[in-house]
Amino acid sequence: WVTTGSPGMNVRTETTTELLPELATARLLVAEDDPGHAEAIRRAFERHGCGAGVVVVRTLAELRRSVDVTPPNLVLVDLNLPDGQAFEVLTSPSSDGPFPIVVMTSFGNEQIAVQAMKAGAIDYVVKSAESFAAMPRTAERALVQWAAMRGRQIAERRARQLNRVYRLHSEINKAIVRIRDVATLLEEAARVAVEEGGFRAAWLGLVEPESQKVLFCRYAGLV
Repeated sequence: WVTTGSPGMNVRTETTTELLPELATARLLVAEDDPGHAEAIRRAFERHGCGAGVVVVRTLAELRRSVDVTPPNLVLVDLNLPDGQAFEVLTSPSSDGPFPIVVMTSFGNEQIAVQAMKAGAIDYVVKSAESFAAMPRTAERALVQWAAMRGRQIAERRARQLNRVYRLHSEINKAIVRIRDVATLLEEAARVAVEEGGFRAAWLGLVEPESQKVLFCRYAGLV
């Protein structure tokens, strides 16, 4: 907010700064049973050019139905709704969930805030006129944090996959050096693929030189 005007006659106007371009096209799902609060949140996004993507529901059941039809980019959910609490739709850690969730409440309670964050909320907001007006910034911050968390999650998953492949190659190379019998080597390779490589099952065969057919030799893992 900026206050301008001559002494004794001040005018309070709202200034907006540029938000993430992704926010303008994001689908924002607001679960709020208080019509006044829901409208205040909608107006805040409209002032920033993001109102078109705001969908309001009043219950957890409506939230779940809406998510099933069209998954949102971000959910803003009141802690207490007529048919349950926000904790019921949270996933811990939050990066394992399908989208980020911001929990809102009318009461500033540190214990509940900590509980919500541990349960998987990406942010926690105490409802007020000021926090409603700042909701686009809250949403932007949540989307940026979510993107960073998912990026780290993907990088960590990729690193684990590469480590698993490295262990697999290393163990099979060791087996090649110490095992001379082909049947025993294939049996060990199948075991290594499952236990070291992390595969649910491994099927090994040899190519017949004349027919070029693959002949089954050894199997390990799920039957």
